[in-house]
Amino acid sequence: MLTLPFNNNYGGYLQAYALMTVLKGMGHDVELIYRKHNYRPLSLRIKYFIKTWVKCLLGQKHELFIMDQEKELRYKGQALMPFVDKYIAPKTIPLFSTAQLRKECKGKYDAIVVGSDQVWRPDYVPNIENFFLDFIDNPQILKLSYAASFGTSSPIYSDKEKRICGDLIKKFDAVSVRERSGVDVICNFGWSNGCEEVVLDPTMLLDLKSYEQFIIPSNEEDYAVAYILDMDEDKECGLRDIARELALPMKNLSLSGTRLFSMEMWLSCLHNSKFIVTDSFHGAVFSILFKRDFIVYANQERGVDRLSSLLKTFNIENRMILDKNGIEELLHKKIDWEIVNEKLEKITGIETKLDNDANIIALGEAKYGAAKGSKSSVTVALGTGIGGGIYVNGMLISGFKGAGGEIGHMKIVKDGRVCGCGQKGCFEAYASATGLIREAVSRLTVNKQNLLYTMIEGNIAGLEAKDIFDAAKEGDAFSLDLVDYEAEYLAMGIANILNIINPETIVLGGGVALAGDILLDPLRKKLEKYALPVTLEDLKIVQGILGNEAGIKGAVGLFS
Repeated sequence: MLTLPFNNNYGGYLQAYALMTVLKGMGHDVELIYRKHNYRPLSLRIKYFIKTWVKCLLGQKHELFIMDQEKELRYKGQALMPFVDKYIAPKTIPLFSTAQLRKECKGKYDAIVVGSDQVWRPDYVPNIENFFLDFIDNPQILKLSYAASFGTSSPIYSDKEKRICGDLIKKFDAVSVRERSGVDVICNFGWSNGCEEVVLDPTMLLDLKSYEQFIIPSNEEDYAVAYILDMDEDKECGLRDIARELALPMKNLSLSGTRLFSMEMWLSCLHNSKFIVTDSFHGAVFSILFKRDFIVYANQERGVDRLSSLLKTFNIENRMILDKNGIEELLHKKIDWEIVNEKLEKITGIETKLDNDANIIALGEAKYGAAKGSKSSVTVALGTGIGGGIYVNGMLISGFKGAGGEIGHMKIVKDGRVCGCGQKGCFEAYASATGLIREAVSRLTVNKQNLLYTMIEGNIAGLEAKDIFDAAKEGDAFSLDLVDYEAEYLAMGIANILNIINPETIVLGGGVALAGDILLDPLRKKLEKYALPVTLEDLKIVQGILGNEAGIKGAVGLFS
């Protein structure tokens, strides 16, 4: 995961916690790429120190005598660090440059998710190209964004940044943004491939229990909460009017001051309040999650698109104001939480897709592996059985009841060997590792004068397909005959696939496929006996390259 540099931002921490929690709940091992702001130049640090020292000598209020931004943030947000260190973990060491990112992340990840929050707003992040994954050179790594935000409908990119980031985003395997305006920005910049989606902020993907564990019970009398990032005179006046009209004390969760509230205290203040006034995106999010009547006091300079997009999702756009006019009317207009809750439940019902493992592996190889770039491919998984997956014109062919691609059970011998499925003559009864071993055992019982028998030290019961291929590579005639047997039946089955589907690529996976050329060479030759010549023209027969990652990447492919 790569998200906004941590900056003592409650919403920033919570969206990172939420996305990490969701990904871990899906069974992934997740690590935060701990990108920090670039080091402050020495000249800036010296100026800061002198300015702070002068204020101290004059007896004026001053900042801390700390010139290290990381230490400064941790000092001010000291109460937040237990939450960050426990719940947003594991994470890399702090990384302060592109070079450090490239070195730390090289060869480490299968996929990287960029998001959420305003990760694509150049003035909020260091080296905007980093957040389009310019430090990743390996094309096999999945590049995804989740709920990435530009923060405004008019983000400021230089021409160079537009060109570089545009080239990078086109290498992403899936792109989702948090606001509808984000899709418009991508289109206006000429970056679109037509597949961008608008999704919810990750904080709204978790159920309420995920946050209630942090709530501190309170016996306080009723109060209202103001969580304002950008205070000004109009807002101060408006807050006084609200407190007076509601006849409630107003608790201020301002970010000003030398120390901040803990995450538990911040969440509890919102949760236990009767009314919330905020200009923060995540202040509005948690007002909705906690079902507290609220007003969004928007700041046009920061951009209102994020807020309007969120409120529009729940048909409560009228909760946003730009100045104190209209406050009184909103205070006495209750939100219909039943309707909001129905929308929230409908939207956050996380989509689940099911398919069998062979199909998922096939999809992984088709989209991200050995068949990437082919319009059609069939993956043949040669293990204890034979599984298969068919990919044609960007679609996995699963069939009416999900049985599409069960190539292991097509019949190649009338009334032949009994298959594990209970039927006779199936492809996998002959060409799977089990079928090959069964044939080898029957031959070894009558012929022990061969290298294979010697290599396994007579342990026929422990024979594996790999033993046969290893002996064949040593030139053992007995084992070479078994490889020829395997190639013959494999050619029969694959030829049937070619004649029916005519794919561009055949991907061979599983343990048997690891035999390599000693199996593939005779297979290619024998295909000429069984396949129509036209199906062999420009046909590619390759080994799978994703290994154990094929299933993971195929599962991602279901959603992209």
